[in-house]
Amino acid sequence: MKRVSDYNEFFQNDQLFYNEIIDTLKESYVMMSNSILKKEEKSMDFEKLFQIPWEKKNNKEILAGDYSHEIKKVLVTNKEFETSFLSSYDSIKERFEKLKPLRCLTTI
Repeated sequence: MKRVSDYNEFFQNDQLFYNEIIDTLKESYVMMSNSILKKEEKSMDFEKLFQIPWEKKNNKEILAGDYSHEIKKVLVTNKEFETSFLSSYDSIKERFEKLKPLRCLTTI
């Protein structure tokens, strides 16, 4: 979460250079991708990550894990992501347990 906040601050800067923007966008793409990739896939650089054929799915399909075999072999499951996220941000665990994620995400 700290990195996301850092990116937000970076992109609000009035004195940005194009090369910094491109480099930071690539860095953020890798960082965000690594949060949903299986451990053995986290060593990919931007170019390789950008080649992953992410599918356009709706929220219900995403929550159901409805992906192609190629995508399934690199992504963590919803439960693995939840476990990893909550272990990193345990301060929200109690609030998270009170949510009904399916109801929240299906309305997006």
